[in-house]
Amino acid sequence: VLASMIVAIHVLWLLAGAAFARFLRKPLASRIINLTFAATLVLTTALAVIP
Repeated sequence: VLASMIVAIHVLWLLAGAAFARFLRKPLASRIINLTFAATLVLTTALAVIP
């Protein structure tokens, strides 16, 4: 069961990455997506660290 869940999750990430690849070819869209991911990473890290 665990192995099938791992495979399913990886396939979903693969499909999501393939969908995002279209947008990442455009410089402005790539910049916006990168900034959004960076802000999300900082926010989740802050929420994990702050008690």
